[in-house]
Amino acid sequence: MKLLFAKTITCFVLLASAACWNAGATVVLQNGFCSVAIDPASLRVSIQEIGQRAVPVSIAQTNLGPIAGLATSITNASWSFSDKKISVRLALDDNGLLAHIQADETGDFTFPIIPETDSTKAWILPLFEGVYAPCGDPHWAAFLTRYGPMNTTADLTMPFAGLDCGDFTLTYIFTNPFNNQLEFQSSPGRTLQARFTHEFTRNHAVKEYGVAVQLGKSSPVAPAALYRKWLLQRGEFVSFKEKIQRTPDAARLLGAAHIYLWGGELLCHMSRIGNNSARN
Repeated sequence: MKLLFAKTITCFVLLASAACWNAGATVVLQNGFCSVAIDPASLRVSIQEIGQRAVPVSIAQTNLGPIAGLATSITNASWSFSDKKISVRLALDDNGLLAHIQADETGDFTFPIIPETDSTKAWILPLFEGVYAPCGDPHWAAFLTRYGPMNTTADLTMPFAGLDCGDFTLTYIFTNPFNNQLEFQSSPGRTLQARFTHEFTRNHAVKEYGVAVQLGKSSPVAPAALYRKWLLQRGEFVSFKEKIQRTPDAARLLGAAHIYLWGGELLCHMSRIGNNSARN
């Protein structure tokens, strides 16, 4: 009888909590490491490590439609956008925040929308051999916006993006590297924001993707180190030694010279070099 009564009270509290929630209200998740503030209706999310300032994870969106089935605990929140047939779950653990998005139908969904702030120093991106793009630099801003949507399996060498926030870094690891686009756009204040959009395709029975948001040290290589740690935790990291065991010819790459050329002006006929040398 006591157990039945306790379950009844628990269910009543959860239902009352969902019924009392209204648009614009904030759900707070917390543990001994950090806290996360969420507006479920707009997907506005911020994160704050103990002893640090809060930083936005994703800015608010509009036209997401009504939410349903909101359920919360101290470290978890889940709900759905009924019009879009999208389910959202945010969970907080010792590594940071994990967002899981699942769809019932094919289509696109955008989350997160990553903004620059006044305290953001630079974007850290696995483009080419690695890019550290200072915020406010007009040349980098023009390049990133002109580059267009970045595919996380082709344009990015690893599926993550990072922000240098001064005293710490904020890293976004995209747990499903397929059918994604990361696109930079100029916001009204002439700062950049990056929109991450996933396409749910019909060839996947379970239509889902995830974003792991982690706080790290103040270092331009911190996002890459966190991604490596994330792979190790999942048992997906493959060392170069293991690659050599599978493909012995890969051992030839150790100590080999690597030359990178961009554009066509670096290459010319030897006769042109000779003629130029003779004139000089």
